[in-house]
Amino acid sequence: MNFFYRSLLALLFIVSATALHAQSIEAHYSPIANFAYQLDCVSGAARTCAGREDYRAMWKRDLGVDTENNAALKQWAALRSEFQTSGSSARGPRNSEEASSPRDTVDYNKRVLVAALSSVTASDYANRIALLLPDRLAQDARASITALYPAFDKWWQTQGERVGSIEAKRMMTEIESPAMKQHVAEIFAFYGSPELARSPHRVALMMRPGIVETKSTSGENFGATSLIEFFAERSLTTAASERSQTPVIIHEYVHYVLNAVPSSEFRKLRASIAKAGGIAGTAMWNVFDEGFASALGNGRVTRTLVGAEKYAEFVQRPVSFYAVERIDTAGKALVSLADSYIGARKTIFDATFPAAYVAAIEPKLGNALRAPKNFMSEYAIIGDPALGAGSTSTDAWTKEFTSRSRWGYAQKCCDAEFATTFADHADVPRVIVIASSNTSTLASVLDISEEKIKALREAASANGASAAMLIAIPDGAQPQIVVLAKDASAVTRAAKQFAAMPTLKEDVQSVP
Repeated sequence: MNFFYRSLLALLFIVSATALHAQSIEAHYSPIANFAYQLDCVSGAARTCAGREDYRAMWKRDLGVDTENNAALKQWAALRSEFQTSGSSARGPRNSEEASSPRDTVDYNKRVLVAALSSVTASDYANRIALLLPDRLAQDARASITALYPAFDKWWQTQGERVGSIEAKRMMTEIESPAMKQHVAEIFAFYGSPELARSPHRVALMMRPGIVETKSTSGENFGATSLIEFFAERSLTTAASERSQTPVIIHEYVHYVLNAVPSSEFRKLRASIAKAGGIAGTAMWNVFDEGFASALGNGRVTRTLVGAEKYAEFVQRPVSFYAVERIDTAGKALVSLADSYIGARKTIFDATFPAAYVAAIEPKLGNALRAPKNFMSEYAIIGDPALGAGSTSTDAWTKEFTSRSRWGYAQKCCDAEFATTFADHADVPRVIVIASSNTSTLASVLDISEEKIKALREAASANGASAAMLIAIPDGAQPQIVVLAKDASAVTRAAKQFAAMPTLKEDVQSVP
């Protein structure tokens, strides 16, 4: 074999290997995925569904389903609610080497919907979720699906597929374009080429009728699968730069790739950003995922699709990247950083990245980063059973903060089990709620001085105080909030007082 043919074979081998491991996004528009998603939206089982009222209006008008009184819908909502509140998540390993995080958590309630996204028939969907649900609930689920799917199927055959397929096919073609494939490859490389993200990312396209709400859509990532709402009529959107959901598809893909980063590297990155950001480091980390998903998807992809002039107009509009202001601001601030690192073929694990990330977002977000809500997107709370902690203490904080992940425990301070639970959650802010009589060994568990513990007790004993609160932010570590309370109602007042703070700072304060 001569040199030319040997070289050609070697080149073909390299091309084949590259194709085998190429990153890709596969979008599909299927009836059972749309049915399952609409069922969750209409019944209220899905919490993040921008099209809820749209779908309810369509089910009443086109499917003939009374969404307020239908027995099958009520049964579906009830079983999903019962499943969600009966221990529907599982934590990862409990040890200091592998601290748990949202990445180590399985939300089985969401897996019910994931089961539908790759199902091909209603019966297939019912069989898949039977593997997740308790037998009794699986039986109820099958009954709801059997009762409701025929009306949906008739609508799909006569209207749904025809109305949505044109835009769905356009998005499928767009996501397969060379420009979008380049964006996917760049994101994969920017995030360190994680091995787990080499598999194709599947996207389920959910058609929105646009009957009563035409301004916002939902997208959600479930790891290797995402779902994206889209309007069948592109004219329903309000601006040229928003007439494609491809930026949202790439946005969700970014979440998938970050989630595929090995845990050891992920934890090191989080720690390095928290350290580089100083007292606001935790808050800076908490906008990292959505901020870059917005920059890489809603920002850079939109720029490719609409051109420089329209993109400049798009950037100037408030919350055009993301519906939450601080995420929108972070996303817009991170586009140039992403451009720079991707252009230089650097990754988020480059030694220069943490400082560059902090420098990019700190001037834009400033003191807003230090609002308590920016620290509490994920947190753990350990409540004293003497205060009704398993319900009362945790509920008080849940009402004040919208969080991605939250762990709640009812444990008396401060025995070995308490210390283990406390240590397990060193990677997130920790709230410790303690009855006034149970503080004798607190300093032995927390990285807080006896002097501060003394100040906490004095604040709790102040005239008119029902509780006291100590906020500690150890250097390079997550905040610790200790509440010393006389009763359950004092816990609620402490949560409200903490949430109302304009900026998080180390402090000891009485709670009236």
